[in-house]
Amino acid sequence: MHITFVFLILSILYFPLYGQQPANIGVTVFGKQETNITLEQIRQLPTHSLDSVRIYNHTGAYRSTLKNIEGGLLKDLLKNITFPAESPKALSEYYVVCEATDGYSVVFSWNELFNTNVGDHALLVTNIERASLGKEKGPYVLLSTADVATGRRYVKGLHYIHIKRIEK
Repeated sequence: MHITFVFLILSILYFPLYGQQPANIGVTVFGKQETNITLEQIRQLPTHSLDSVRIYNHTGAYRSTLKNIEGGLLKDLLKNITFPAESPKALSEYYVVCEATDGYSVVFSWNELFNTNVGDHALLVTNIERASLGKEKGPYVLLSTADVATGRRYVKGLHYIHIKRIEK
């Protein structure tokens, strides 16, 4: 009876936590739901690997180290999303908001992702549990390894990618 009670309590606690984990990443274009991206789709992107990345907060203080990181580039994922652009010049007005399940959001400009070195280092990590030695859970993490303060655009629990345009 005691074991059944413990199992029941653990089950009640586990399922709400499990339910918080997103099944996929939603992508919106100008506020309209465009598509949902699965972990399997991210794993089909060209794979990029890093031996380790040190995570620093906004003051430059060391927080942790991720090891043996694997994933796909955010820009490679975005290449598969269709959206209206009347000219290539208009892309300079676009930006990407990456939002976590807890509401934490970071921003990349379109030019930053596709026209600078940052785009080659904005990584959708597909093995975060192994890379963090079990400290981080869940399939979706975004990390910008070109940043000095790597923790500022370290999005745990990535849930949405919003493509937006500057309002005039």
